[in-house]
Amino acid sequence: MAGNGKPSVFIVEDETVVGMDIHDVLTGFGYKVEGIAKTGEDALERIPASLPDIVLMDIHLAGKMDGIETADRVHTEYHIPVIFLTAYADDVLIERAKRTLPFGYIIKPFGERELQSAIEVAIYKSGVEKRLSESEEKFRTLFDCIPDALCYCRMITSEDGTLADLEVINANPEFQVMAQTPALTGALFSQIPFLTGDSSGRFLLLCQSVAKTGVPESIDGLKGNQNLWLRVHVSSYDPDHIVAIFVDVTELKRAAEALRLSNHKLNLLASITRHDIRNQIQALYGYFGILKTELEGTPWLEYILKGAQVVDTIVRQISFTKEYEDLGRQDPAWQSVARSVEGAAESLPMRVIQVTHTTGGLEIYADPLFDKVFYNLIDNALRYGGEKMTEIRIFCRESEEGLVIVVEDDGTGIAGEDKSRLFTKGFGKNTGFGLFLSREILAITGISITENGEPGKGARFEILVPADGYRFP
Repeated sequence: MAGNGKPSVFIVEDETVVGMDIHDVLTGFGYKVEGIAKTGEDALERIPASLPDIVLMDIHLAGKMDGIETADRVHTEYHIPVIFLTAYADDVLIERAKRTLPFGYIIKPFGERELQSAIEVAIYKSGVEKRLSESEEKFRTLFDCIPDALCYCRMITSEDGTLADLEVINANPEFQVMAQTPALTGALFSQIPFLTGDSSGRFLLLCQSVAKTGVPESIDGLKGNQNLWLRVHVSSYDPDHIVAIFVDVTELKRAAEALRLSNHKLNLLASITRHDIRNQIQALYGYFGILKTELEGTPWLEYILKGAQVVDTIVRQISFTKEYEDLGRQDPAWQSVARSVEGAAESLPMRVIQVTHTTGGLEIYADPLFDKVFYNLIDNALRYGGEKMTEIRIFCRESEEGLVIVVEDDGTGIAGEDKSRLFTKGFGKNTGFGLFLSREILAITGISITENGEPGKGARFEILVPADGYRFP
């Protein structure tokens, strides 16, 4: 641009008088004229020195090169927009000129305002194209640098509207490597050795669903070539095209399988160990029985009875660990709060205590051992609520942090000095594991539990579920 903000112009015109007239008109409008050349060869030597914003190019020039050849090189080598000037407008000439992608075409003779308008429009179009080119370059860089396999496809549907195949419009290098196919543009997805088994069908169904709803979706467990396990995320911005991102989760899959096998072996070992300990305890009970008979009426009987109580506690703890050996082994899932509460109440000796819940169809995303949480809370209330307790209430309310599930009773409550140790492993009069493991079960999916009841007026447990961890179907 010239110092006044106006574009700079270079003129290529073999008629001296015409060239000077154009020069005077342009300077009158405030443009800076970088120079005038009579031949294409002269123009190509001088243009690189000034790199003007635009070139006015006469098609018919003296010398070996005409204006069309010169314009082609100016546009290709320096990306400078060109406006053609000519006294001829035959179809053949125009077709040749069009191939050089000119920004204007003015027929001589032309008016001053016509020339100014053509220059301003050409400068504007050039700026738009430059910004578009920069944007495309950024997009291409981003597209190519994404570490996961990405493809942009057109959907091909059958006569009944069912998705039959996908045509690859574009794919990044990672997709080409994963597909083991370097040239993918225009290829049909069904012809690419990418997904194996029923994975292709599952992928097409996902694409059709996303294109119909416009809501991005993901699925796991797709089997790719080279023995890869893939997770795919599909988006659609119109009903005819999809963008798919494939993530290689093979190492995660292998690690998960190794962890599963390790847990299986550990649980098998624990089961065998529990069995062996129980056998030894049965023998110990036999010896205790003999000793009680032999020591009847002696001071030593008291110690034998206390030893038997210790063994009873060990048995309860062993039984308790059996119930929780599957903690974290299975994937979390949606759990019905009402079903968990009702199941716990049915399996516990409720006496005359009434359990009421008003959670409706609430479901919580939690570990499959979620039922144990309400079992432990209700069991604790029955054990320690006292004789005056008549009711256990369970309800929920939404808050800024998420959903709060309240489990409260009208019993004696929890002493203030016990509150800080309530969820500590080993604290309590029974096994000492119930509330500790309840907290661990909930923590697997980011759920927390606290107790804020008032001593003497009942216990009150509050379970805080994150916003994305609950639903009302």
